[in-house]
Amino acid sequence: MGNLINTTNIGIDVAKDELVIFFDGDQSTITVANQQSALTELAEIWQAFPNLSRIVIEASGGYETLAVSILADGNLPVSLVNPKRVRDFAKGLGKLAKTDRIDAALLAVFGQMTLPMLYQLPSPEQAQLAELVARRQQLVLMKATEQTREKQAAANIKSSITRHLQWLETEIQAIDTDLQQKIKDHHPFQQLDERLQSVPGVGPATSAMLLAELPELGKISAKAIASLVGLAPFAADSGRHRGQRRIIGGRSQVRKALYMATIAAIRCNKTINQFYQRLKEHGKPSKVAIIAAARKLLCFLNAIARDGKCWTPVSI
Repeated sequence: MGNLINTTNIGIDVAKDELVIFFDGDQSTITVANQQSALTELAEIWQAFPNLSRIVIEASGGYETLAVSILADGNLPVSLVNPKRVRDFAKGLGKLAKTDRIDAALLAVFGQMTLPMLYQLPSPEQAQLAELVARRQQLVLMKATEQTREKQAAANIKSSITRHLQWLETEIQAIDTDLQQKIKDHHPFQQLDERLQSVPGVGPATSAMLLAELPELGKISAKAIASLVGLAPFAADSGRHRGQRRIIGGRSQVRKALYMATIAAIRCNKTINQFYQRLKEHGKPSKVAIIAAARKLLCFLNAIARDGKCWTPVSI
């Protein structure tokens, strides 16, 4: 193996049919099929690498799922990273060329320099819940699209759209029933679901989203959870200039669910309403105040999950 066994970071560029893999131990690159047998064999070999720190893989429209699951199941240190972060990183290094080998090598360097969070393999229960949540999102999106079409449709096709909308609503209700049953059948989910829904403004759909897509809830700090979801504001200051703070990246579907929950909470949750109104009184635009309130709501939910207690109104 030569210096290969001294590898500390591996970068994997993912395509539908193949994986291009870069090893920083000897700066070599190999190409293998994106198949279970090949990945299982690699996982066994890499378990013998004594200094392996990270295997970095970009999210690639689902083509990365097999590699991530097999490598993580083999107790290997896998990091699943956002492609935009990696491209911005490449631009910062002045590397504008793009080939599969360059991308794989770049991922290894990205892992070494930024130490991205390690991927945690979801439990079977969480994986099933995530699949149902994703399917519900697809159906809700189709419903919204059809509702827009219905408003603009000619009379001779409106009945077809109406029938499809009725079917979509039935399917969404069926998914909601399945989601609640999955949560009820898994005691830890059921307990946390009850605590999360004790917060005025947080309903079944938001709770299911958090259970499925934010397993870190209650396990990391408030600052870290806000950054993970993409609700932490980033500074844009230079010299005497103080730029507007903006949120960047994060888990967009979780953020969207929390945004809608915050809209509801502003109406029915006295604590969140007070926080929102105070920001408005200080001249904050409505959207900025809502994002800040969503961040505050997430911090409350994180504390509830951490402490194992239901919602208690507070004055802030």
